[in-house]
Amino acid sequence: MIDPARRFGTGLELCRYVRQQEGDACILSFSCGKDSVGAWLQLRKVFGTIIPVYRYIVPGLAFVERTLAYYEKFFGTEILRYPNEAFLGAIHGVTYQTPGRARALYGPKCPPVFLFDMEEVLGDAEKRAGRQGLWRATGLRWADSLHRRRWITEHGPWKVAERIFYPIFDWRLADFERELKAARCKLPADYRLWNRSFDSPRYRFLKAMREVYPEDFERVRFWFPMIETEFKRREFAEAKREANQP
Repeated sequence: MIDPARRFGTGLELCRYVRQQEGDACILSFSCGKDSVGAWLQLRKVFGTIIPVYRYIVPGLAFVERTLAYYEKFFGTEILRYPNEAFLGAIHGVTYQTPGRARALYGPKCPPVFLFDMEEVLGDAEKRAGRQGLWRATGLRWADSLHRRRWITEHGPWKVAERIFYPIFDWRLADFERELKAARCKLPADYRLWNRSFDSPRYRFLKAMREVYPEDFERVRFWFPMIETEFKRREFAEAKREANQP
């Protein structure tokens, strides 16, 4: 039985304890970022079955699918794909939509938008895996911020009531370098463009995407026809900042 007051010196100790108490299977929230890759490398040292779940920001992006295919081959496991609440929320909120599409989205013939929340994702993942009551791992680390360090120090590297744990809570950058090198595992191409994984259709990602992955940019435009206004918003903000400079 899980002891909420138990403390751990390392993420590996935590993984071994969760496995001992809850079995050899868990779910992994996989974002394609280095933290989720590191968490997967850590988990496979302990758990026999890892069910990775990816929640896409924009469906069908080729560079994202290439990344997912690489990790599926590397780890030998299918990555389950689900829509992110942010994507569905943006569609429901008619973000970057044309007036005509906005009328269609809110017209009488349009069915209500289904917001696929995390509980439903987990339930479906468990059903597809033939498991129930699994714990979910995420790549949260205390070195990310003072707030996270304080929270983990006070509450421990998990949320027992929600069945969530942080297998690499103690990792620093040197740990990533060591583990990635030892496993001969690569980070996605995202890190060459943005030094992080793609997580939103915003200017910081779209600028390079339009240049390097033009077909994927057009895919973003398919879902968000007025996405070019994101560039205009950035141009306006920069012009305003320059105008206010002495």
